[in-house]
Amino acid sequence: MSHRGRRVLSIAFGCLLPAVGWSHALDHLATTDDIGPNKVPHQGVSHILVIPSRVGVSSYPASELEELQSFYDPEGGPGTFRTFWSVVSDGRYDAVPTLVDPVLYTDRCPIPGRDLSNCRFSLDDITLLLNGDVQDTFVDLLERVRDEQHFDLAYFDVNGDGGDPDGYFDGVIVHTDMYSGVGLPLAVFGGPAVVGATSDSDPREVAAGNVALAPPEHHEFGHILGFIDLYGGPTLNGLMAARQATLSAYSRQQIGWSEVIPVTGSGPHDLAPVLDGGSILRFGDAPRYVLVANRGGGHHDALEYANSGLWTSSIDEEALPVGPLGFLDLAEQDLYLPNAEPPYLNVHLPVGCDEHTSNTLDGCALDAPGRYVGLVHASGEHTGFAIELESVASDGTISLFVHADDESDGLVNPGEDPDSVTDATACGCAAPGGGPPTALSFLAVLVAAGARRRHIPQVAT
Repeated sequence: MSHRGRRVLSIAFGCLLPAVGWSHALDHLATTDDIGPNKVPHQGVSHILVIPSRVGVSSYPASELEELQSFYDPEGGPGTFRTFWSVVSDGRYDAVPTLVDPVLYTDRCPIPGRDLSNCRFSLDDITLLLNGDVQDTFVDLLERVRDEQHFDLAYFDVNGDGGDPDGYFDGVIVHTDMYSGVGLPLAVFGGPAVVGATSDSDPREVAAGNVALAPPEHHEFGHILGFIDLYGGPTLNGLMAARQATLSAYSRQQIGWSEVIPVTGSGPHDLAPVLDGGSILRFGDAPRYVLVANRGGGHHDALEYANSGLWTSSIDEEALPVGPLGFLDLAEQDLYLPNAEPPYLNVHLPVGCDEHTSNTLDGCALDAPGRYVGLVHASGEHTGFAIELESVASDGTISLFVHADDESDGLVNPGEDPDSVTDATACGCAAPGGGPPTALSFLAVLVAAGARRRHIPQVAT
């Protein structure tokens, strides 16, 4: 595998990794046979355990706790965790959160071998990750929830790959100052954190294979669903690249939350907004194809900051991670960012387009009747198809016509000759700014990424 889209780790750890029981954590759901150990379920009803925790203080910040209580309201509602995932999944997934009381470590650090002065860890702490210390930290945290707050932890295992309890938590989110902003696949870092369901002689156990250490947002939970980061390159209006966004068309395809219709010839199509159950059109077959989706409607306006309309995406599945950790390449000791350099896993067309303009050569969204655009891969190769937007209904449904055997390039205004327009759909260029540095320590990468999180639209880790 080449070095494209990676940042070099500051510690050599490939030789330290033990035999991995499950593979492909955080691989954008290229594999789904590891739901449980690596990925949480994404269909049906799940019970999500949310734990606020602080070290070295006697109380949890009141304003932050109030924010969490609102965000994780188990009844759902506008702006809540539960409603976000219900809307984004088109009702296929109901993640019901339970926010427990804060777990405070006033006078000790739960990380083995550390005290209150250094009670933090990062992915640079590879020995800590591989010798079981991080797992012990989460076992300590989970046991305190169980014992001090009298929870039967089996309540948080009601779902699995087949819809039944599977011995793994349906999802664990921890808000802690020991670490923030990462999906931590414990199962491939030495094994899951395993705890007894109750503190008595009950033989039941529940395992946490992947834990989201998160601020109150959705990106990190996307990681424990199985998604990889898609930031670091050209424009992508998607949760794994931007803060105020839902899933991109490719991510929706991977998790099975939209019907994907292969297009093989000319004809009309009516596309409802994807957040209202609309389908996605696919032009071509794996590994390289183009997706067209309607990112509009009322849910879009409520949950996304980018322009509404038809969004076109270039997909190259050859950029999917193939290593056991997915987001890390152990052999190269690199963080893997599949959108950092071409060939891109998932970018919008035209490459580097402006999310806040539409119906222009450099805009991402197409939303005016009469617009006509040829579909070209990010590499520059034409798909042989063009689409013509015919109308937009009051409910956001877009009617379009697909023209097969049409290699028109660029965006065409009403009345123009498609053959007269130059190619403006693809770029094949490197990411703006020359792409990410290739010799930063992983810790430095995460620090920089955390800074970026404060600036919409980019998000990190």
